[in-house]
Amino acid sequence: MLRSSKRKLVLQVIALAIVVATIFSLSIWITRNQGVLDTITSYGYIGAFIISVISGFNLVIPIPAASFTPLFLSAGLSLPFLIITISLGMTIADMIGFFIGRTGRTALKETSSLPAWIKSYKDSKNNNFWVIGGLFLYSAFIPLPNELVVIPLALLGLQALPVSSSLAFGQYPV
Repeated sequence: MLRSSKRKLVLQVIALAIVVATIFSLSIWITRNQGVLDTITSYGYIGAFIISVISGFNLVIPIPAASFTPLFLSAGLSLPFLIITISLGMTIADMIGFFIGRTGRTALKETSSLPAWIKSYKDSKNNNFWVIGGLFLYSAFIPLPNELVVIPLALLGLQALPVSSSLAFGQYPV
């Protein structure tokens, strides 16, 4: 039993490392190559989605996806659909950070190194409303990477659905 859980943990860590390395490589490649930017722009909403996922994981390279909006508008995309597409892509990128934190929680549980304050948080689930509301406000108004908050929330053991919902509505411009 312990062996299979360690194997599962190792596979999760490897999968996340591959995703992070891929996003890191793509973000550097895209931002340094105008031809790639032009090609992605020609893909329309799919290109906007790809750019927003890559730039949304902004612990790597902090270039906001919204900075590409004029490029996509000049390609003839509709602003409301572009906003929805970029918000969705950025939410997915932030959820990658969430799953990095969740994997870290699993790794710490396996070694019994989970700090006591995280273990005690599980007993006080009454704070979730305020935590999720705070995450919404943070993602809507604070110009820092959402991963700075999302990864610790995953370590605390919050569920993915409320976190992703809060991020999605927080990413949508007010």
